[in-house]
Amino acid sequence: MWPHFTRGRYSNPRPFPLRYKEPTNITTCKPQKHVVYLKVSKCFSTTCYRIMKHAAFKYHLNILKPKATDHFYPVGPLRPRRITKGDALYEPGKTYDMIVDHMVFDYDVVSSMMPSDSFYVGVVREPYSQFKSAYNGFSLWNKFHVPIDEFLRAPQTHWDRHVRVKDQTAFGRNSMMFEFGFPEERDDLRDNETFIQHYVDYLDSKFDFVIITEYFDESLIYLRRLLCWKMEYVLYLPINVKPYMFDPNVVANSSFQLQHKKWSKADYYLYHHFLSKFKATLNQQGHDFFEELRVFRQALRMIGKCGNFRRVRIEGKGALGLLYTSETNIKCT
Repeated sequence: MWPHFTRGRYSNPRPFPLRYKEPTNITTCKPQKHVVYLKVSKCFSTTCYRIMKHAAFKYHLNILKPKATDHFYPVGPLRPRRITKGDALYEPGKTYDMIVDHMVFDYDVVSSMMPSDSFYVGVVREPYSQFKSAYNGFSLWNKFHVPIDEFLRAPQTHWDRHVRVKDQTAFGRNSMMFEFGFPEERDDLRDNETFIQHYVDYLDSKFDFVIITEYFDESLIYLRRLLCWKMEYVLYLPINVKPYMFDPNVVANSSFQLQHKKWSKADYYLYHHFLSKFKATLNQQGHDFFEELRVFRQALRMIGKCGNFRRVRIEGKGALGLLYTSETNIKCT
């Protein structure tokens, strides 16, 4: 379920690549059709979800769905917990191509239901921005009965006072790591920096790519290349962007962010690990990558003109139509 922990000691994690692997030859590759997408809350994840669903439709893929609603855990009332086979509409012997709905990750459970060659992709966001969005989106002021600035002045006090069960308050501390399956409820592990790093390394060994929200377009282009998907299939419009019910400037002070970093230490380890890995990967990309990125952004601007991103056509070159250069033609259908 998570890395082995015995008597306060951890085995030394193996070294991980400082960069992501390079995509295979884009002129000869085959589309990856087995994908596990971890939809991490308040990380542009609904937009990513729509991208995955669109690709699944285009490639005629079979999505493994939850038994109830669009979550692999109870939502009425909300009780987030790690995924089990019993949460899925899973039939032994049947092949599933994708998982895209909300879950709390458990690699052993997910891998037992998905093909062995599945590509695992997650998404993360700068932790303080993600927390502010979660406090707003999950109406956490209703649970803690204080505005966000007052909560951040003494988060543990408000937590101890109001948290009795794991409900939406689970998204108020180490929210991203929680959805990545981190045992956030364990007081002996939550702030243990050795264990946190060990768990992040464990995730690095399981996830083939992690989207960085602050580098969203760059992430999608690299992901497209890794998956050998058409550019049209990763076009997007931002979805589920909610207005803040509080003034974000109230907590713009660096002291609030420092307090949050102490409160949600594991999320910062997670984010900075995969941010560093992706930035190192970007630094190794050649002219062709950034030329493709420009084409992608031109296509995004065409969505308004075409009226719908599904009407945008991007005529790539090469045998598979997967090469995108400054000569690429973008049009509406």
